[in-house]
Amino acid sequence: MKQQLREKYKQLRKNIPNKTIQSSKIADKIRNHTSYQQSDHIAFYYSYGSEVDTKAMIQQALLDHKHVYLPKVINKEEMEFYEIKSLDEIIHRNALGILEPEASVRAEKIEVMIIPGLCFDEKGDRLGYGGGYYDRYLQDKEIYKIGICFDEQLSDEAIEINEYDIQMDEVITMKGNFRKENVIEEVKQGVAQLLAKDDSGHGMDHIEHVLELSLRFCEKEKADKEITALIALLHDVDDYKLFGMESAQKLTNAKRIMSEAKISHETQTRVLESLACIGYSKALKGIRPLMIEGKIVSDADMCDAIGTRGILRAYTYSMKKGKPFFNKEIFPAEDMDADRYTQKCADSSCNHFFEKLLKLKGMMMTEAGKEEAKHRHKIMVSFLYHFFEEENVPEWKEYLDHYLEKSI
Repeated sequence: MKQQLREKYKQLRKNIPNKTIQSSKIADKIRNHTSYQQSDHIAFYYSYGSEVDTKAMIQQALLDHKHVYLPKVINKEEMEFYEIKSLDEIIHRNALGILEPEASVRAEKIEVMIIPGLCFDEKGDRLGYGGGYYDRYLQDKEIYKIGICFDEQLSDEAIEINEYDIQMDEVITMKGNFRKENVIEEVKQGVAQLLAKDDSGHGMDHIEHVLELSLRFCEKEKADKEITALIALLHDVDDYKLFGMESAQKLTNAKRIMSEAKISHETQTRVLESLACIGYSKALKGIRPLMIEGKIVSDADMCDAIGTRGILRAYTYSMKKGKPFFNKEIFPAEDMDADRYTQKCADSSCNHFFEKLLKLKGMMMTEAGKEEAKHRHKIMVSFLYHFFEEENVPEWKEYLDHYLEKSI
């Protein structure tokens, strides 16, 4: 399938009539781009055949006193980038006929890379030439990746990718700029529309907090930001408490929202694998996320259920269900299995602390989550002690003492 697409776009690119005009417009966009202006170390490709012409871009970058790097194929598996001071240093022609720089000063730092391709989609997925050089080089590197192509090379359909294919941070053509953030924003809008009427504590306020926490954890855990963001945005769109068990089992809304945003099949699969394993009731059954991104969102979701926000959310949900914040006559049902938990609403907000919230600190799966949960757990415990003292219910303070002793 990919080889057929390559042949299609190779032929299409050859027949594009206004390549010089488009190349010039794209070069202007690159020079005016914030990432170009704010970076000193920039890698280009040296255009070959019918590719978007980069020679003017390279020359301008040299005039702008940038450190400019170009690729050189080392062997069948490896490519490196070397610095040039002028276009006169492009002196070697490799086995593919592409001019390369002399292997002198190897790039130790690249901030922005301009990348060729036969075809891109609006999400930043790329169809290259099949050698995998860029995908291998870019693995685990923090480089802002800009794919450039002619307007005709931008696909309306999502490009199928595998786990080794590197996604662009942005695709630039003469007529448009397409960023990964656009896809995230489209998903966010779909989620906001679905949850617009929620008043149970599972609306966009909660989603935004889980997203913010997830991305913060993501930095510490060195995980994929896009996958993490998608899981965070979609983690409640099929919650059984809001949409029923069938939706929760089939992940109906998550699939629809991602399909409407043209998320690739590979990315959808990774997101859905984690979504199917996130939630307290699933954790009670021993079902936990395996991917680091899923673990991050699971921790962020649970962290948003505890601490100061957790107290407010517990109260909001109890009010929604017509339950009081506290009933001193009814003590918690502590050891609930998954089936009982999904069927029973806590008799009060305070009971919910004991039946679920005070247990969450011990269910964190990442170091970042453990650190955050420890702080929020202390807030809840302090609140409960003060609350029970003001309510003059020493038996509940004693209950809390015993509960915490057992959980150590």
